Amino acid sequence: MSVYEEASQLFRRQFTFKASSAWRPPDPNRICSDADWCLPALQQMKTELNATKSLLNDMEPIAWRRHTTWTNRAANVMNRVRQSAAPELLTQAWCKFFQLLHDYELADTVPLRSFHLCEAPGAFILALQHYLRSGCAEDECDRGGEDNWTWFANTLNPYYEGNDFKSTVTDDRLIFTTLDRWYFGQDQTGDVMSPEFMVDRFLETSSSDAGGGFHLVTADGSVDCQDDPAEQEATVAPLHAAEVVAALKLLAEGGHLVLKMFTFFEMSSVSLLYLLNCVFRQVHVKKPACSKPGNSEVYVVCKSFRGEALTADHVTALTNLVADRRALCVSGVEDLPADFVSQVEECAQYFKELQERTIRENIQWFQNDMDQPSCLRLQSVKDTVASLYIKRYECRHVGQPPLPLMQGPSTFLLRCRGWNVASFSERNGCSNWWKKHAEELRKMLDGVPLANISHSQPSTELLSDRVAPCASWIRTGRKYGKFPGLSSSARQPCWTWPSCSACRTPSTPLTI
Repeated sequence: MSVYEEASQLFRRQFTFKASSAWRPPDPNRICSDADWCLPALQQMKTELNATKSLLNDMEPIAWRRHTTWTNRAANVMNRVRQSAAPELLTQAWCKFFQLLHDYELADTVPLRSFHLCEAPGAFILALQHYLRSGCAEDECDRGGEDNWTWFANTLNPYYEGNDFKSTVTDDRLIFTTLDRWYFGQDQTGDVMSPEFMVDRFLETSSSDAGGGFHLVTADGSVDCQDDPAEQEATVAPLHAAEVVAALKLLAEGGHLVLKMFTFFEMSSVSLLYLLNCVFRQVHVKKPACSKPGNSEVYVVCKSFRGEALTADHVTALTNLVADRRALCVSGVEDLPADFVSQVEECAQYFKELQERTIRENIQWFQNDMDQPSCLRLQSVKDTVASLYIKRYECRHVGQPPLPLMQGPSTFLLRCRGWNVASFSERNGCSNWWKKHAEELRKMLDGVPLANISHSQPSTELLSDRVAPCASWIRTGRKYGKFPGLSSSARQPCWTWPSCSACRTPSTPLTI
């Protein structure tokens, strides 16, 4: 195989379902979460894939991560995109979604309305804006401007102290400057699985901006499964169900959905795929070039929403399921057409083999040093992949200003979440594993710039509402109305603080 052909294969990792006109959404009374059935062929694939992944259990994480970064054929793409287009908030997610936008023409409506679920830190939003603006000639209107694009987003609220730090993306550079565009639900957690998320309420209060629904909905959520990687699919199933139910309520007729999923071995994933095939005209499963080849991540791209396929009873059944934080499945395998089941098995087998091939290849190269010809060939493939990405997706600078990002040092806390210095086998079932690796952890912490963990008073050059006077704590919340002990004549916050002498206090200013 030539270098060019090997590089080109990364852009063709896709499976397209061939829907039948006989496929219909399952009976609402057959939608549940506690069914007792499985597809033996898919369970066998799961066993085989987990056996392959278990070969990594004893790998030293830092060395293995460094090795797989080197062997990743798309490793040079981000650097080339940065040189060619210099986009804001460039991440792997930015590159993946930018490819999907081009491959499937997901933003073909003008004006465009988009909603982005589980979006933080905001790479999909900024990739979409770059795509819209890079597709306009200088004499054309700005498709990424306010007149032609309205967007909203959701994520776990980084300002809600009750959210789990491991699950919450703390990078708020985009969120802080566009807070009016973020919907965190009635309970302000931002949890799409919460009964208080209430997309219906959002649509009611934002009817002028939503304008009859959204043309594009994305859902990039995931759950940390490092402690039980063999059950990743089952662990994340309730989240996928919640994302899909929210998307079906948000979408306009003919709209598109992009949903991140993983393997398709469990009944919940199979049932969800069937529902999507029944309510969209096209369903593709894609592994973008920049998606790490050794993991199970894929994107389900659903085109042309058919809202008439769903009845009110369907919506009620799905909503009740999500309200209980449960996965979605049908009562029995007989609810699924045989031709659909065979296609799911084919799809699952295809992506399973891709992942297994990568894992075994990386293990071979890790245990046996690559010779010079192999290294040179791999480098050529990586350079070719980067060149193909830039050429195919026309990565270039855009003249218009991007969405505002809060300036400042990058959030080191986000990077800390991925600090694994012990193998899975060593961490599994041992709560004090970190004691053996205290020195490695200390070295990592020593590398964090002190400016990022300083507790000094915020700079006065930042936005004024980042520092609030001590008397203003009640002003930032909802009105309490009648509340025992709360005087209606309570002192109002001073707007000239801290220069006001009457408002001096030894307390430290509240940082919001």
